[in-house]
Amino acid sequence: MSTESGPAHREDNGLTELDEAQIRTGFRRLERNSLFFEAHQAEWRKQYPDMYVAVYRGELVCVARTPETIIHCLRLKNIPSEESYCKFLASQRTALGIALAPANRMLPLN
Repeated sequence: MSTESGPAHREDNGLTELDEAQIRTGFRRLERNSLFFEAHQAEWRKQYPDMYVAVYRGELVCVARTPETIIHCLRLKNIPSEESYCKFLASQRTALGIALAPANRMLPLN
């Protein structure tokens, strides 16, 4: 019988119990932030059309025109970007323009 005093044992999936707890915590955080976003997106879309928003711990923390500016804002507030929920709030006009854009005018993703 081994009495190892190290990280929690690894399960069949290769993750320790600590790894699994951190993953569960991350998913709960993402769910809370995304639910908060969903509850407020209609209001924010009117206030901040064609802008990026970032939610952290159930609070709107940054609004910006570019993803780079959102990242900069999060850094200034010492908010880990991987713990925030960022989305683009396309206005109806922008969304319609994207939907009607000819396929040959779309830029490649790579």
